[in-house]
Amino acid sequence: MERSKRGLIDERREQAGTLPSIEDFATAIVDTSMDSSLSSGATVFVGSTEW
Repeated sequence: MERSKRGLIDERREQAGTLPSIEDFATAIVDTSMDSSLSSGATVFVGSTEW
């Protein structure tokens, strides 16, 4: 994304206050894989969903 529009990541970080880290994504993947209450194909968001 940064290659297509310089400054995009910093701009989004400023808007959101923070962006998820690699560790946040990894934790979400592990937690989601172990969550039997989620149906197959469920969408899981990491970080803020507000724009």
